[in-house]
Amino acid sequence: MHEVAPHRPSEQIRRDLENALYDKAKIDDQITNAKRLAAATREFGDRDWLRRAEAASKNKGRLLQSLQMELGAAAKYERQQAHKDTGVEFERQFMYQARAVLPRALYEQVLAETMRVHQERGGGNG
Repeated sequence: MHEVAPHRPSEQIRRDLENALYDKAKIDDQITNAKRLAAATREFGDRDWLRRAEAASKNKGRLLQSLQMELGAAAKYERQQAHKDTGVEFERQFMYQARAVLPRALYEQVLAETMRVHQERGGGNG
């Protein structure tokens, strides 16, 4: 599977995530304070402001989810790039493709022989 590079590095996404978390907390705090004041005085002065503030909070929540998904994709891509030099990704993809196209018995035979040779040569992990 070919991975497409994310548009932004994970550090930039993390900064945006922190800013969005701060903004959402600030909005939610304002909403909470306005509701407390309304409960104490038994009247709410600006219901239109409350609707806009609650909508802004929901939008920030959606932005946070989007940023978290983007961060996950960027981190995954960065991990894959770090492992490319070791050939791990190629080997993994080769195994997936072999499993997909070979009959099960032949795949297991090739896998067993590969593991045997690997162990004879002093390899670990399997």
